[in-house]
Amino acid sequence: MTDATPDTAPPAFTPPLTDRPIGGVDAAQSNAAMADKILTMPVQPLIDGRYAVRVLEVRGRRTGTWHRVPIAVVQVHGRRYVLSPRADRPWALNLAANPACALLSADGRQDAVAHRAEPEEAVAALRLYLSQLRWAQDQFPFSARATDDEIRARLTDVAVYRLEPAPWGDWSRP
Repeated sequence: MTDATPDTAPPAFTPPLTDRPIGGVDAAQSNAAMADKILTMPVQPLIDGRYAVRVLEVRGRRTGTWHRVPIAVVQVHGRRYVLSPRADRPWALNLAANPACALLSADGRQDAVAHRAEPEEAVAALRLYLSQLRWAQDQFPFSARATDDEIRARLTDVAVYRLEPAPWGDWSRP
């Protein structure tokens, strides 16, 4: 038996993706640069079983200021989802506080209302996301090969939002 003192205890788990500066650039600067790039790129169509990059615009829960975040949107059975490997990401917390949001692309703006996905649809959206964006797999608290039950058990740790057209919005563009 070994002594586990604070000096020898294993470090606490830290998810690999954080809001810490990466390569001297903070997350806000990196997100802004990527959002600008996405807004000038040819628009990827949103089709079932695939993902497309967009800019998600959310209102800050404390300031009310609009924030833009580059994001992959997946579409499952005609429904659009945005996901985060951590439920405590600022954009996810902002959506929880104020579900009005928008998807932006070079084609324009699609106003939406975000709803926390039900467990079964969350599992389906997560499976699609992890199969399409393999580079993101190690950021989630479960593997891409996890069972549905294992994923369901961790749904409070991740954020999965279904985006519905806002009553005032136009979703005629893909």
